[in-house]
Amino acid sequence: WYALLAGHKSIDVKILRAFRGLMDFIYVAQYESHSTETLSYLRNALKQFHKNKIALSRAGVRDGKRRKGRFCIPKLELMQNVERHIKALGSVAQFSSDQTERCHIEMAKIPYRSTNRKEFASQMCRFLDRQERVRLFDWLLEW
Repeated sequence: WYALLAGHKSIDVKILRAFRGLMDFIYVAQYESHSTETLSYLRNALKQFHKNKIALSRAGVRDGKRRKGRFCIPKLELMQNVERHIKALGSVAQFSSDQTERCHIEMAKIPYRSTNRKEFASQMCRFLDRQERVRLFDWLLEW
């Protein structure tokens, strides 16, 4: 992504720095364990983003008409607390929604799509029950 942005003639260097800071923050925050050095990387990445984010408003990416160019985005506000949470609780892996999203897909979305959308709860339960029985039967055959 960085090479694509860097190669574009209308992308300002400050926009690249803002995105780089944001992506560095996201990647460092996902480390399984942290030290004072990695927390320093995290803090510096966030500073780099905030220092350069005004370029996004100036480029029209974030018009800010109602907010006068300010970024009032809850996820950006929450990023201010990540370092404190890591110090208090350890790794932020527990804040990831990957596992619950996967479970939601497997246990709700896929079964719902198999229904006729009328009285779907019992149909979903039947679908999940049948799926589990097939898995157990396959496991028994492999055993």
